[in-house]
Amino acid sequence: ELPEPSMVILTVFNVRGRVVATLEQAEKARGRYEIKWGGLDQSGRTVSTGVYFARLQAGNYHKTIKMVYLR
Repeated sequence: ELPEPSMVILTVFNVRGRVVATLEQAEKARGRYEIKWGGLDQSGRTVSTGVYFARLQAGNYHKTIKMVYLR
């Protein structure tokens, strides 16, 4: 949920720190958003089962969460 308009970047990384996919990179208006990641990399290929990290940047706010992708 964005309290004010912000530049939003949502990126998925593998355990080695390499970018797997950029899910969102755009200026967003105030409001609530939901984005689903289907386990695909930037090229549209399915990623391996394992641990991934999602990093959200919105204005001055930054948060990284750990995810487990299972097929």
